[in-house]
Amino acid sequence: MSAYNAEKYIAIAIESVLAQTFQDFEFIIVDDGSKDNTLAIAKHYQAQDTRIVIDSHENMGLGNSLNRGMGMAKGEWIARMDADDIMLPHRLEEQVKYLRQHPEVGVLSCWAYYIGHQGKIIGKLKSPTDLNNPQDSQRYLEQNKVIYILHPGTIMKKEVVLRIGGYKPIAPSQDIDLWNRLVEHGVVIICTNQILMQYRIHEDSITTSQHINSLNYIEWIGTCMKLRRQAKAEISFDTFQQQIAAKPFWVQMNRTRKLYSNYLYRNAAFQYGNDNYLLFVASLIGSFFLDPKRIIRKMLAQI
Repeated sequence: MSAYNAEKYIAIAIESVLAQTFQDFEFIIVDDGSKDNTLAIAKHYQAQDTRIVIDSHENMGLGNSLNRGMGMAKGEWIARMDADDIMLPHRLEEQVKYLRQHPEVGVLSCWAYYIGHQGKIIGKLKSPTDLNNPQDSQRYLEQNKVIYILHPGTIMKKEVVLRIGGYKPIAPSQDIDLWNRLVEHGVVIICTNQILMQYRIHEDSITTSQHINSLNYIEWIGTCMKLRRQAKAEISFDTFQQQIAAKPFWVQMNRTRKLYSNYLYRNAAFQYGNDNYLLFVASLIGSFFLDPKRIIRKMLAQI
């Protein structure tokens, strides 16, 4: 668990890890230069549980912090967790059981409930639905389909991640870059259709600029993925933005329409979690107006 200024939620996140039905683990908390009480809260729990290992350092970003934590880890497997999410009690037990039954798997993730800032369940993250076996993992590679899996719900084999250099120091979406580099090296990636996490949407994760920027990075990572697989040089994010800016006006407008539909749909979930039902309806209508087919698919998936 990498944590940065996470005092608001880290206690419940830590407690959800310690309450797992599977208990044989070390719990590495990497404090990424927090300026609030994050480190003090982590030390409070460390004093009560000897499985907790704390590493505190100057801020270096999520990817670098996770690489540092993996370098410290003694185990064969790394289970990821974010400082604002919640593990359901049987998460580790279910995932360890699956990995013991399927030794060919190198990365395993799951589905989750979306929760608001107060812990209210506001929806389900039920994707991907078609990454259930090694053949699916290979198909994603052959079809140049970008792998998106729930990062804080993931268990991965430490050796295969370190072998390809771990996370790149990019932000956001360094996890998506990692999954798609791993599958290129023959690593089998699976997402079981089990809800094992509660994934929090809150004010710090919902700003327009941050979410739109994340979507831009995901598109850039997908572009670099395809270039790599064509034995071509990857491009920088700045070059990617320049290429987008050079496209015809109507192409840019269509892309912007989809980006803002995605943002408004996420914002609708956030407003619902805060019981702001007027803003929830307004955001949902705006999202539907901008991209009706996609929003209908998403709403049907929730139902």
